[in-house]
This record gives sequence, structure tokens and C-alpha cells, in this order.
Amino acid sequence: MRESENFRPILERLDEKAPGKELLRPSEVGKILGICRQTAARRYPFHDGYINKVALAQTMAKESKT
Repeated sequence: MRESENFRPILERLDEKAPGKELLRPSEVGKILGICRQTAARRYPFHDGYINKVALAQTMAKESKT
């Protein structure tokens, strides 16, 4: 599977905003993106209350294509 052209820049920005973390909670994603925790939880595929930064970047890159 080929990665989106936006994937790397998005992942780098997430790394800048949450250095040293691989898993993020909805509240952290909300804070990073400037949205509420509930919106983050509905919009992104959290599992057991967490999302991997790579999965978040992939989802965000797909969103940016549309």
C-alpha cells in the first residue's frame, strides 16, 4: 500500500506535538487538533481508548485528500 503524500508531514507534526508518545487518548488528540475530546473520539478509530500516532496520521491524510 502506497502512503499518501500528506502522511509524512502529518506524522512529523504529531511527533512535534506529542514527542515520545506512540499512543494518544481522545483528549490528547483533541488538544493537538483544536477539537473537543468527543469529536476526536467520533472522528478517529480509537481502540480501548487509544489511537496509535501512525494510524491517526493515516486517517488524517485520507481525510485531507477528500
